[in-house]
Amino acid sequence: MNMGNRINPIPHLERRGMGLLVLTLYTGCLILVGAAYAAGPAPQPKGSTKEQISYYLAAYETADPQDPLVMRTHGIFKRVLGAADKRAALYPHLRIFKSSGPTMAMALPDGFIVLTTKAMNVCFNGVDREKGDARMAFVLGHELGHMADGDFWHLKTAMSLAGEPGLEEIRQLITDSSDISKADKKNWAIHRQAKEVRADDCGFMYAGISGFRVDTLIHGDDDATDFFTHWTRQAPHQLVDLSHPSPENRTRFLKNRLKKLSDGIDFYKYGVRLAHFGHYEDALYFFREFQNIFPSREVFNNLGYCRLQQAIEQMPPSVAYHYWLPSALDLATRADKIRLKGVRGNEEPLSPEARALIEDAMRYFKIATEKDQTHWSAFLNLAVTHFYLKNFFDSRAAIEKAHALAPKNPLIATTRALILNLQDPMVDMWQEATHQLEIIVNQTPTDLCALYNLAVLHEDRGRDGKAAQLWEALTSHLSQLPAPIQTAVALKAGISQKGLAPPSQPAAIPWQLPLALGTDLLEDATAKKKLASWTHLDFNWGKGNLQGRIWTGPDGTQILEKDEFVDMVVLTCDNGKALAELDRHFGPPRSSRHGTGGLLLDYASGITALVTNGKPTEIWLEQTRD
Repeated sequence: MNMGNRINPIPHLERRGMGLLVLTLYTGCLILVGAAYAAGPAPQPKGSTKEQISYYLAAYETADPQDPLVMRTHGIFKRVLGAADKRAALYPHLRIFKSSGPTMAMALPDGFIVLTTKAMNVCFNGVDREKGDARMAFVLGHELGHMADGDFWHLKTAMSLAGEPGLEEIRQLITDSSDISKADKKNWAIHRQAKEVRADDCGFMYAGISGFRVDTLIHGDDDATDFFTHWTRQAPHQLVDLSHPSPENRTRFLKNRLKKLSDGIDFYKYGVRLAHFGHYEDALYFFREFQNIFPSREVFNNLGYCRLQQAIEQMPPSVAYHYWLPSALDLATRADKIRLKGVRGNEEPLSPEARALIEDAMRYFKIATEKDQTHWSAFLNLAVTHFYLKNFFDSRAAIEKAHALAPKNPLIATTRALILNLQDPMVDMWQEATHQLEIIVNQTPTDLCALYNLAVLHEDRGRDGKAAQLWEALTSHLSQLPAPIQTAVALKAGISQKGLAPPSQPAAIPWQLPLALGTDLLEDATAKKKLASWTHLDFNWGKGNLQGRIWTGPDGTQILEKDEFVDMVVLTCDNGKALAELDRHFGPPRSSRHGTGGLLLDYASGITALVTNGKPTEIWLEQTRD
């Protein structure tokens, strides 16, 4: 059915990380409640015993904890709780009761969220798992939003429904228990609605950040009914609710929120592309803009990644590249002039600038892991930052969490072996560390990161003969190594600098681009005419002296304009022809780099292919600055 401006589903990578929404049913409308969190016992609340979970445990029968829907709901709650704001004095808990009473969902001042089996049925019945999970995540997120704000005004109202009061009595009760100033009492409904919109926004963000498809909330069972209307129809009361926005207005708000997110995704994408090409300073501005829209685990991880790469650039080479420490997005790409010292060990101290950048990166990685305890790449990056600071105990703790989440990931296994080797200066773990690296190399001979670090461990130990053999093996793959690692291998293997790959040069492109890289969009009349039919997203970050537009053509082709020049072109593709053309034109890719959500193949200076699920999806072409 045509719904007008349909919102496109949010791709898995981009939809990670939206906000807050919790629902409590009151006179046929959703009431959302908030939660605040800090570890420790919950203080006993003052006031009615109905504000305490003990009342509900005594009055109602709890749902079977082994019931599949109950277990499913608790799993959703755990994910949403990880994304929710942690600002109050209580750590939220969920209790599910068999359906009875006037409400389906409600947050209590003592830190518990009460949910009924009817609420589960309303969310889960008649829809697929993806949509049902999103509904429940939204409901729980809404309640967590109220709890975070200490907003329990609706609780007394919900409890009063058992006596079937009239509308005027409910309105008077809300007015009497309101936190609104006396002068504004006449506008209580407006203030109440504003709080509900805030909780809706929280629920939306919490559910989205947790990875649930919040875009599915717009449509109901028949793709014509929004979730708010669907929920309201299940209400046991049909009184007019003046304290909540209408379902139509709530749906309209959610559509606007999704539109803002859809636009913001381009900021995230270009942050990734700029970081890949080594422009970390500019990438930070794009990621921060997206953070304001959608503070997800990925954006915090990538903010930390940029800071980590900046820190590496500030380190002495013997510290930065003595080991090949992988990171989740990319390795440094602008260090081709660095020459490593031929020394054993990495004892040179970090500069204050490098240490400050690493500590900033660590802060972002910690936020990313708090957002989602299953995000292995953030734990890997956190382990690397601790490693550079020689906090090997903390590094081991982080890498073990990453290893538990992705036990077969070779990058994690390699980093784990390096940490194990240095963890305790009183215990010699070199043999075990090298054994673990040998397992990786034997299983995957093309794992150059493990092979490089195995060579380093042998050289550090004085096993120069074995190290020389490994350095020689690496020389067959020089073109696939990052520039500083490539330089180190050449020096160790005694290869002349002439044996290295030539410096990258701007490469000819085997396609006709919509506009040439470097085109001056202010002066070029042809370019202006070309872009007249394209849509654009403006950005202007004065502090970074960074302004421009993201242009999108009818076929999905995009152009990044910075300071009125074409800085990057992104071509879309959905088959293998693009890679075949690149292979014919440039030969095999010079390097391949795994990132979260895909594989990046570098063919030449400023030319990268993004491969997702085994298929090329985008070609990135950047204005080179060699």
